[in-house]
Amino acid sequence: MDEYDPYDPLQGKDLKIIKFEMMTQVAILGVGIGFGELALLNDAPRAATIKTIEDSQFAILSKADFHETMTKIYKKRYASQVSFLSSFPFLNYLTRKAKEKLCHHFTMEKCHLGQKIVTEGTETDFIYLIKKGHFEITKCTFSVPVN
Repeated sequence: MDEYDPYDPLQGKDLKIIKFEMMTQVAILGVGIGFGELALLNDAPRAATIKTIEDSQFAILSKADFHETMTKIYKKRYASQVSFLSSFPFLNYLTRKAKEKLCHHFTMEKCHLGQKIVTEGTETDFIYLIKKGHFEITKCTFSVPVN
């Protein structure tokens, strides 16, 4: 029999290891970073374990409040995006619901003065819907081969 250790609360107990986990650090989070939103948005279990590595402070938003807030934000955002899409005549045949679904697939991009967006003669993978600014369209009218 092993020696009695008064500081071992598990001494004398029959223990079974139910699960052994080996954890791998994948990131360190700091000020200004949030976590947990993917599990809430996808109604899925947590994808990682997160623990503090120093005394910390953070804000918590409940699932119900998160969904209520996000619903309001998305409704407002989609109303604005649907209105934007409705300004394009070639999309007017779509129902409002179809335009809302289409909004999921668009990303907004910003560009700078003089930035080339597409080049004549290249394959196309996207359509572009101008929300702000003006774009110059040019075509090659004369070309000289260079040897």
